[in-house]
Amino acid sequence: MIKTKLLSSRAKDDPSIDQLINRWIDDNANIKVIDIKYQTELGQTGPHTLTMLSTALILYEDKPDNEHLQYVAKKSDV
Repeated sequence: MIKTKLLSSRAKDDPSIDQLINRWIDDNANIKVIDIKYQTELGQTGPHTLTMLSTALILYEDKPDNEHLQYVAKKSDV
């Protein structure tokens, strides 16, 4: 089953969207990333102020519990 995770970052105060994506993937080693949709937009937050908002939608699946074991077995057969 395909699942989603939405991440967002404002330009100045938050970690970059790249950092958020990489951190989330590192923290979720039991997933298989299918695709990442990325978007950046500028919005006016004051008379002379623009804010950049970056968002990423990660499409992923949970890995089966035995997927790692199957890979190790196949690799050792070689």
